[in-house]
Amino acid sequence: MNNIQPIIPSVTFQGAPNGNCRGVKGIWHKIKQEVSGVSQKVQQGVIDLFPNKTIEDGKFNVEKLEKYDAILSKPAENRLIVGATALATQPAIDYYNHKVDEETRTVSRNRTIAKIVAGTSVGILVRSLCYSLVEKMTDFNGTKKYSKWLLPDQLLNSIKDNPKYYKNTVSTLVALGVMCITNFLLDAPLTAYFTNVLNKKTLKQQKEEKPNLKEGLYV
Repeated sequence: MNNIQPIIPSVTFQGAPNGNCRGVKGIWHKIKQEVSGVSQKVQQGVIDLFPNKTIEDGKFNVEKLEKYDAILSKPAENRLIVGATALATQPAIDYYNHKVDEETRTVSRNRTIAKIVAGTSVGILVRSLCYSLVEKMTDFNGTKKYSKWLLPDQLLNSIKDNPKYYKNTVSTLVALGVMCITNFLLDAPLTAYFTNVLNKKTLKQQKEEKPNLKEGLYV
């Protein structure tokens, strides 16, 4: 890999303002030149902060990175990463929103947690099943009738050397179609259920103070 080279300012030709750079036009022309020079110096200064390095043979384990990529790029694992990130950040954002009262913040946090847990669980399940199904239908060496159902003849040469991206793409598309249904059949009821469970625990004191508060009111 080549070293980072210094920035070479581009050469531009600008005509001098009328009146031999006199008056407001002349001042503006000089300001533009100064700003352009400062901008280039700042860019070069930022680049100079990083030492020049080259990657030597044997010190960059490409095979190990490819193994990690093969795992993390799968639809189910990718959905798990997204869900874990959401669970670590979104509930805290809802709970520490001091523009609303504490009870509203608590209910909002509970619903966010329930939605993330339900969506992530169903998403991982659906994506795993879809990927497994697609993998069985994109087997180049398979002998079963359905082994090549999702391997169109016109794409065989382009995906044969590295079929994982094709499998990931097809399984993700299939999963998106399936989740249009599971969002209503599974995600919504699970979100309501988990929200009620969390509300029973965290809003117990409020319910004791307000006996008319109905279960599931916040769902």
